[in-house]
Amino acid sequence: MPTATYIALQNTTLSTNAASVTFSSIPATYQDLVIITNTDNTAQADYYLRFNGDTGNNYNRATIQGSGSVASQNLSNNAAFMRLNGNGDLATDFSHTAIIHINEYSRTDRHKNVLARTNSTHGVDATSGRWASVSAVTSVTIYPSTGSFELGSTFSLFGIVG
Repeated sequence: MPTATYIALQNTTLSTNAASVTFSSIPATYQDLVIITNTDNTAQADYYLRFNGDTGNNYNRATIQGSGSVASQNLSNNAAFMRLNGNGDLATDFSHTAIIHINEYSRTDRHKNVLARTNSTHGVDATSGRWASVSAVTSVTIYPSTGSFELGSTFSLFGIVG
């Protein structure tokens, strides 16, 4: 079985609160991308994702979520962003972790698929999403639905060599 190698491309640790974090100038030399975050937020918020600054209604996703005693699902089609979690992150607890896998991000003959898992004190979410574009992903922006990411939040981008 082939082994995947993760190559660190960009790392950000916030030295001040930020409304969003963008990874830009992503080279098209890897098979997939993985983003790992460990964040806190100034307000209880869901987290969103956009590619290449695209604010059009080109994002679709299905999310399943659980909070320990309640499980639910949520679907979204033709949205202006991809929502990564539905349980929301509690403010001031540094409990939100996300692992976001962007498959075949540099291919220009297909839409881009995303698999994400997020954990917070509110629960666990699994998201499968699609960006309806054949453009290669050259930038990724992550931002909260409200508030901002707090000082000390970390964001890491990896390229996967298949």
